[in-house]
Amino acid sequence: MTSTRKVQQVSSGTYTVSIPADWARAYGLEPGATVERYTHLDGALVICRADGETNKLDAVRISSQDE
Repeated sequence: MTSTRKVQQVSSGTYTVSIPADWARAYGLEPGATVERYTHLDGALVICRADGETNKLDAVRISSQDE
């Protein structure tokens, strides 16, 4: 499933991208949950739960419109 999200600036140096609520629920995330993020060499952004739950993992690729 592909969806488009806009990058929003929320303070002078912070950007956010929202995640779909159904995706968050499917991976056991609730408001206030802590996640870890990793950036692969190819630019893929990986987000996973910070509580050590490694069997539920998904990746998000963020690229510029120039690519």
